[in-house]
Amino acid sequence: MADLRSRADQLARVFTDRGVTFAYAGEERPFPLGLIPRIIDAAEWDLVTAMLAGLAESTMSRDDGWRFLVLGRNLERVDMTARLLSIQSATGDTGGSDQWRTVLRACGADESFLRTHGGHVVAQKVAEFLLLDRLFPRSALHALTEAQECLQAAWAHEEV
Repeated sequence: MADLRSRADQLARVFTDRGVTFAYAGEERPFPLGLIPRIIDAAEWDLVTAMLAGLAESTMSRDDGWRFLVLGRNLERVDMTARLLSIQSATGDTGGSDQWRTVLRACGADESFLRTHGGHVVAQKVAEFLLLDRLFPRSALHALTEAQECLQAAWAHEEV
């Protein structure tokens, strides 16, 4: 924590030195742009979020709070997968395997896809895998099924 505080202070000094400030009570202060994004780079942030997800996974009771967390995670997965597929499809380049490999990597699906379909990356197969594969936990179908189960469990809990 001391390291984070020193990094935040150092960044505040840089902002002040460069004039990225505002006046408050006669004192120049750096803009409060949010502590975490300014002092933690993307790799560190990924590590922190993975640790928090692991902590939640291993310590939360499987109650409505847990179901809400799982529901949100799965809906966000479906949204982001659909956006990535939509953007890639909108480019009109359905044959470029490098771009489709990038989509697979962005969805965390590269290894699973290659293990399932071999090394031949075809746009239609990628889309089918990301949308409809029942066994791949990041596919839209799998995520929506899990989200539905969370909702059904919450409703069943309410009826009791």
